[in-house]
Amino acid sequence: MKLSHLNVGEKATVSPLCTPNALFLRLTDMGMSPASPIKCLFKSLSGTMKAYLIGNSLVALRNEDADCIEVRI
Repeated sequence: MKLSHLNVGEKATVSPLCTPNALFLRLTDMGMSPASPIKCLFKSLSGTMKAYLIGNSLVALRNEDADCIEVRI
């Protein structure tokens, strides 16, 4: 399942990252790695972005970037 498909309040685990290089580096710098727990906390009014809790970090991602990340519920 794609990360962008998580609804507010749902939790998941990150699958191995197979993202474009620049996005991969950005995500790992923010603490996202395979098997990281992740929770969707907020959704923008327009619905184009969501905020996720990764460890102790709150990260906002555009849906197009979250579409590149696979998760397991």
